[in-house]
Amino acid sequence: MEAPFSSLALAALASLLAGFVDAIVGGGGLIQLPALLVLFPSADFAQLSSVNKAASCAGTLFAFLRYSRHVPLSSERLLPGCALAFLASGIGAVAAAYAPTSAMRVFALVASISVAGVTLLRPKALAVHGNSQAFSGFSPMLKVSVLAVGIGFYDGFFGPGTGTFFVFGLVSLLGLSFLQATAETKALNLATNLAAIATFASLGAFEPKLFVPLACCNIAGSLLGTRMAIKHGSKFVRKVFLVVVTVLILRMTYGVVLDVMKWF
Repeated sequence: MEAPFSSLALAALASLLAGFVDAIVGGGGLIQLPALLVLFPSADFAQLSSVNKAASCAGTLFAFLRYSRHVPLSSERLLPGCALAFLASGIGAVAAAYAPTSAMRVFALVASISVAGVTLLRPKALAVHGNSQAFSGFSPMLKVSVLAVGIGFYDGFFGPGTGTFFVFGLVSLLGLSFLQATAETKALNLATNLAAIATFASLGAFEPKLFVPLACCNIAGSLLGTRMAIKHGSKFVRKVFLVVVTVLILRMTYGVVLDVMKWF
């Protein structure tokens, strides 16, 4: 895919910013993928989506490695959670080829508004350590499994806001701090991204020339973002979380409005 230097430079800048935001609380795809679609309008969507996933995956890997040195992680949660998320994302990617995304847009919008509402209206419950009493009758492993399958399928099928939803789920259901939830989300998000990348690669939709510079910039942004999150802690992450959720709501509302307008 040939592209002018200016488009590549802007795409690299978008990837840097996406890596920074994604490392803190997720939501980098809200920056990177729309930028790619605008800058490379003639490119195949599957190619751009695969490059977006692959570059994000590179940044997420470095973020996870850095978080793992500073934040305690639970392998008992993450190993089965990642396996389930990988499988669910693969199934979601296959389903996306046969089903319309309009219903998923509505679901994502409702979920985003609910996430923002709970975070704003229950600041004490979710300010630092979340709410481990939510669905207290269920084991932590069951909660992680439900999150991994549900959000993993969503990521493979549609995608925007996946990391944000994982963070909120881990905070609200398992009582993790925002910082620890962000760290563990990196592992889960790696699994869902790898499944999607494998699906795209099997379809021959990949552009290595665009991937290399975007991956490098995403990694740089990711390292800067993890440094900020570790330095400033859960309160800082929570504030960024609310900003990202607000942007996600606006983006989802736009998508739903476009779907409704098609009926007129």
